[in-house]
Formats: sequence, structure tokens, C-alpha cells
Amino acid sequence: RCSWAANRLAPMCARIGDHDGAVSALQVVLRVSPHNASAWEALGASYNSLGRHSAALKAFERAMELSDKAGEGVRSYAAAQTGHIYLALGSSADAIEAYDKALSDVDHLAALFGSASAHVYYAKGALRWGAPGRAAVSLEAAKNAAKRAVDIMGDSTTATVWKLLGDIHYLAAQVNDPALGKDFTSMVA
Repeated sequence: RCSWAANRLAPMCARIGDHDGAVSALQVVLRVSPHNASAWEALGASYNSLGRHSAALKAFERAMELSDKAGEGVRSYAAAQTGHIYLALGSSADAIEAYDKALSDVDHLAALFGSASAHVYYAKGALRWGAPGRAAVSLEAAKNAAKRAVDIMGDSTTATVWKLLGDIHYLAAQVNDPALGKDFTSMVA
């Protein structure tokens, strides 16, 4: 097969929903050009669309690694998608790390929303574990990310973002409830 043809075929396959075809074409491209970070990123997106999350994570991580080595900076899409996958798999700490990487160069709206969501998920767990201090720190980070998303979206802020801000404030009220005193067990139940 010709790698130039496969390089053009992959996005066409992805566009029409033939992600298996996109994966096959991208594998041809990567056999010829294994240091192509864009191809690795596209491969990760195709694997993710197929629900093959561990393969998608490996491809996205390879894209970010190659981009770092080449001095190209952060591949925000790959980092944000990595965060989305980790969050879907229930690993909020890994998701937070990935979103932080996605946000290191520029405020990527999806990464801001994902970061806020991951911090809320982590805070809920911290409250269940009886660690209100960790929950408070994570909620502060969630609030900051959500506010940055609102600033970017302006008047077109969606109900989803407002709901997330409401969840943040609801959890913050649980952390700071003076009726709980030093006994946080009623909050965890």
C-alpha cells in the first residue's frame, strides 16, 4: 500500500464513520512514518470512537510523547481526550493530570469543562473517604476551571456548565457546613 494514499484515506474514513477503515489506513501510515504525531493522535481518536479505550490511550500518549520530543508543545486535543477517557474509566486523578497538561499552553474549552468535572468527581470521592480538606482543594480547582469556561463562553454558556457550577457549590456547602463540626461522618453517609 501507498502511505500517501492511506494518509488521505484515514480522515475520509473517519468523517463517514468508518473508524475501522481509519485505523487500518493510519496503521499503514505509521508503519512508514512511526514518528508522525498527528497520525498517532488521529489513531487515538479512531480507537476512541470504536470504544477501544486502552488502545486510544496508548496512541494519544505516543502522540504527546513525540510532540514533546520534537519541541512542538502540548497536543491539547490528545491530552484532553486522554482526560476524557480516564474520567470515563473512573480515574479522576489521572484525568486531572491529563487535563492540566491540555491546559498548560492554552485554555481549551473541553479541557476546562473536563477538568472541572474531574475535580468534582475527585471531591465527591474525598468526601466519601472522609477527607474534606482534599475535597475543598479540588472544589476550588473545579470552580476556577468552570469560571474560566464561563468567561470563554460568555453569553452562550450552556446549562451543562451552569449545572456543573451548581454541583461545585453544593459540594462546597457540604465541606463547609458548620453543623457538621469536626465530625464528618454524617457528611460521608
